[in-house]
Amino acid sequence: MKSSTKIHLSHYFIAFLFIIVCNSLLSNKLTKAYEALVEFNYFEAKRLFYKSVKINPAPASFGLATIYYRKDNPFHSLDSAFKYIQIAKSNMASVKLKTKVKLEEFKYTDEAILELEQSISKGFYAICLNEKTIDCFNLFIKNHGHSYLISNAIKIRDSIDFSFVKSKNSSVSTSEFMNKYPQSYLKDEAQNLFYKQQFFEYTNKETLTSYILFLKECKENPYRTEAENKIYAMSTNSNTLKAIENFIEEFPQNKNVPDAWRRLYRIYMNDGYNSSKFETFLKRYPEYPFGNEIKNDEALSKLVLLPIEIEGKWGFMNENGKIIIPPTYDEAGYFFDDLAAVKSNEKYGYISKSNKWIIEPFFDDASDFSESRAIIEKNNKMGLIDRNGFVIFETSFEDIGPLSDGLMYAKKDSLYGYYTKNRINRIPDKFEIAESFENGLAHVRIEGKEAIIDSVGNFVVKPYFEEIDFYSDTLFVFSENEKFGICTKDGTPLHEAKYDFIGELENNRSIYVIDNKLGYFDEQAKIIIPASFETYPNFQTFSIFKNGLARVRRNGKMGLIDLNGKIFLPFNYQEIGSISNLISFKKNELWGYLDNSGKEKIKPSYEYAESFINNRSIVTKDSLMGLIDPNEKFVIQNVYSTITWLDDTNLLLVESGKLYGVYSDDGKILIPLSYQSITKINEDYLMLKIGNKVDYFKIKEQKLIEVNK
Repeated sequence: MKSSTKIHLSHYFIAFLFIIVCNSLLSNKLTKAYEALVEFNYFEAKRLFYKSVKINPAPASFGLATIYYRKDNPFHSLDSAFKYIQIAKSNMASVKLKTKVKLEEFKYTDEAILELEQSISKGFYAICLNEKTIDCFNLFIKNHGHSYLISNAIKIRDSIDFSFVKSKNSSVSTSEFMNKYPQSYLKDEAQNLFYKQQFFEYTNKETLTSYILFLKECKENPYRTEAENKIYAMSTNSNTLKAIENFIEEFPQNKNVPDAWRRLYRIYMNDGYNSSKFETFLKRYPEYPFGNEIKNDEALSKLVLLPIEIEGKWGFMNENGKIIIPPTYDEAGYFFDDLAAVKSNEKYGYISKSNKWIIEPFFDDASDFSESRAIIEKNNKMGLIDRNGFVIFETSFEDIGPLSDGLMYAKKDSLYGYYTKNRINRIPDKFEIAESFENGLAHVRIEGKEAIIDSVGNFVVKPYFEEIDFYSDTLFVFSENEKFGICTKDGTPLHEAKYDFIGELENNRSIYVIDNKLGYFDEQAKIIIPASFETYPNFQTFSIFKNGLARVRRNGKMGLIDLNGKIFLPFNYQEIGSISNLISFKKNELWGYLDNSGKEKIKPSYEYAESFINNRSIVTKDSLMGLIDPNEKFVIQNVYSTITWLDDTNLLLVESGKLYGVYSDDGKILIPLSYQSITKINEDYLMLKIGNKVDYFKIKEQKLIEVNK
């Protein structure tokens, strides 16, 4: 027994020594493999790594993965690199510490394995980017869940598949996509597309029946609102009382019924508000749900409401300064056709004087109403609505002009045409540029040339020239190569395009400029005054004939000529003011006045002077401005930085220290010098602003209106 035991023990000892020796040899092979790898001896490194892979699978596989990943050797293979890096990764924990320490000099670490794994995955990702196929990305997603690029791969895979889905444009294919990728980043977009496709598939015939069926069968689809809107629009397309009555009766659950009731009321009252019409409406429609609004409308219809701003919000006050509509809006316009455009939550709509939404805030921009029409904007496209909110033009136009002579220009698909206010395309869309009609004629541009058309689209002047404009009833100014000439209606030139400027006819005279010299044509375009005068700044305005006289310059001096070019006032002046009963002039750096016979009336004594208007003149003396009468008496003392006439009024705007006030031309101060800006907004009112405070001045009554908080 003892002898046998000794034999067995010796066998075990020999086997143990054999294993140690083998491990030592394999360890040496592994070291030599890494040394060969460092020296880029890939053949030797590959041979030795293969011999070591069974005993040291992690470091040997890492070495093989490195060789197969690198592109500087004939063994490059991403598939093989991926295979061996997985072996290396799965056996990381089995590597002995002694082996790890020994291989540290070759940069073998767990971190290096994970880093190489990411690089290999990145290589597969690059292949997928090049192929751009769903199968490639699906394989990547399946095999490389560890990759930091996995989320990108999923997104790209979904995007590619979704592109196919969109090209099919079918709710079935979109539904399949959502089922296939329930967590896709495109799930919301896919859901929206599904709803859109479903809506289209049900309603592509755009019949009333199709929209009704859609509402019945697609109860979760958010396009139900659009379907209801379509039903509302189609049912009330004629915009008649009867059509709206029928809609209310047939579709009582439609969300637009309240709007239909209000629209019914507005159509009924469209001819104007009066007490009898309010009463007859309620008698005809006793079930009208907003009767209290009618009573308010009746009371408010006669009120003038003015927009005001308080603490950054806008509302409206009456002419006594009482707040009627609280300041809750971001912006507010004026009431036209008893509706005002206001902005709320970044959208524009229209309210009544009872502060009710007549047209909900849906638009990105909105104009005031004019002739019961308003231009609205949505997503950078324009449309047209009536005061009932009825859409005349959908928001599909690039530009819409104001209604003029019964027509408005509109641009769609890069070309302009003309439409009536009832959406009839009177003149087809064929112009590159179009302007509003005036006196039955309009300027247009077609094929790079300007023309003039009448209200049915006939050419009054055909597109002969780069630019064309009226000279008289029968003659036209045309332009070619930045020069001007005059032609007849059929394009026959009376004057070739050789002039630098040709002005409008005033007092049967038109300014022309050639070779920087100024002269005048008569109504027949004959040269009545040769070009012998010098041009100067703003000559286009200042040299127009007024009261039979014109200001012209010769040899650097100003003078006056009559309609035949005869010198009325010698060329002795530095400047001459506008033609009036007392004309200002500048001589020897000072300003004085001439009467309309050219005789000096007031000697030069002012630093600046304007010609008299209504026996009043603005002057500068001692560097400050004032207003004088013909006797040189200051009606408004010269204590202001600036004084200007307010357009078409007998009022003067004065400024000092960046604050503004208003005087009458008899020297009475009407608005104290306390506002940062004063603007004439229409024939009736001035708007006065200081900070966020808005006041008004009623011109005819000369009444200051301040808000009563």
